[in-house]
Amino acid sequence: MSFNELNSVEHYIIHQLSGVNLNESGAQAPQQGYGAEWQFKPSELIRRTPSEVLDETELKDALIRLNQEIAAIRI
Repeated sequence: MSFNELNSVEHYIIHQLSGVNLNESGAQAPQQGYGAEWQFKPSELIRRTPSEVLDETELKDALIRLNQEIAAIRI
């Protein structure tokens, strides 16, 4: 395997944050990463277009979990 930005930087960061190792093939048990709260989602499972920076639905849901009063605000 040749090294490039994808497999040496992006995959490393995903592995450190979520425990998912995208550089290895085959099934494996994820390791605990730095952030137990981080979940890796492949791009095809993210509900946004490539030009959008955030998945607004997930962001709003996360903010409501942190502060229930946000649910009363209509955005």
